[in-house]
Amino acid sequence: MRNSRVGAILIFLLLLLILLASFHFFVFKETYPVQREISNQSGQTIDALIQGRVGDTLHFDRLPGGERYERNLDELSWKDRLFAFRLGQHTPPVVFEVTEQKEKKKPVDPYIQNRIDRISELRDKVTMFEKEVASGTLSSILQGRRQDQLIELNNEIKELEVSIETYKWRVKK
Repeated sequence: MRNSRVGAILIFLLLLLILLASFHFFVFKETYPVQREISNQSGQTIDALIQGRVGDTLHFDRLPGGERYERNLDELSWKDRLFAFRLGQHTPPVVFEVTEQKEKKKPVDPYIQNRIDRISELRDKVTMFEKEVASGTLSSILQGRRQDQLIELNNEIKELEVSIETYKWRVKK
């Protein structure tokens, strides 16, 4: 009888320990990003800032440097797999690459810029009309009208280009 009480107390303590461990495991989770030394199954380690986990893929930035890496959980050591599983699912933030700024262009004269913008609009319209005519879905009357409009648009583009060149020539004087 005494042995059964001791056994019951031991089982109760074991269950209490399991309950406390699971409570700690699920409640006291680390939050992203997490700095940690990660190792693979062959023992190679890397100092990393873990950014997230999506499915079976762990996303982390190498320290120092910040290059973004993705590794399948199967490639990691069992300790790091368990740690990543404990972190839970989290989509990593987007990496913005810093690009060198291009040389600043000289400001364009408003007269010229206005005509360049108009030429761009007209070329878009020409492209749209050419697609309509090429599709063959227009009636013969509308197709004829579109072809006339294409001629007018191309003439207007040429006039604008000539006006830009004339203006440049006049300003140079």
